[in-house]
Amino acid sequence: MLILKRLPSPTSQMLLLRRAASGHGHSGPSSNAPLQSDDYSQVSHDEHKDWLKFHQIAFLLFTVMTTWITCWIMFAKPDWPQGKEWALREAHLEMARREKAGLPYISKDLIDPSKVAPTLPTDEELRDFEILI
Repeated sequence: MLILKRLPSPTSQMLLLRRAASGHGHSGPSSNAPLQSDDYSQVSHDEHKDWLKFHQIAFLLFTVMTTWITCWIMFAKPDWPQGKEWALREAHLEMARREKAGLPYISKDLIDPSKVAPTLPTDEELRDFEILI
């Protein structure tokens, strides 16, 4: 006849080992005191279920969420941090607005000509270079 004995949970085994190592495993009045457990505050009536539930939640939060965020950053390719796509869209919108209003794309008064004139080369420096505008 086979007798099956219920084995303590891994958490209970660790607690028994801690208790034995600390010298509280002797028989006496204090040996009937309840074991101090690591309370994960998930399941109050079963230490192993408490341990398991806590680690399942931690796995979901840290591993799965990290994977989702990484995949979103890699594959969704948000327009961050350069913002190149945003700048291109804004440029097209601005060009359409200026065309509709009859304005040039760039105003000739964007930069003050008196500030630019001193930095331009003289005719002697240009010699026979052809200038294309």
